[in-house]
Amino acid sequence: MEIALGVAISQYPQGTFLTATADRGKEFAYYASVETTHGLDVYFADPYSSWQRGSNENGNGLLREFHPKGTK
Repeated sequence: MEIALGVAISQYPQGTFLTATADRGKEFAYYASVETTHGLDVYFADPYSSWQRGSNENGNGLLREFHPKGTK
């Protein structure tokens, strides 16, 4: 996750992203490294509180129109 995030962030001017909000999944286990390397403040949503990441959930819904859950 850290590598993919770094690639995505590097495509934008420095300072474009100040924060990242994540769920409590294992992909953000090394969040401290992300904060240090990319200068982001990482925040975590409370368990079972998907509304705290509304933009993320909206994006997931848009993706599901074209790629239903369980497809590869």
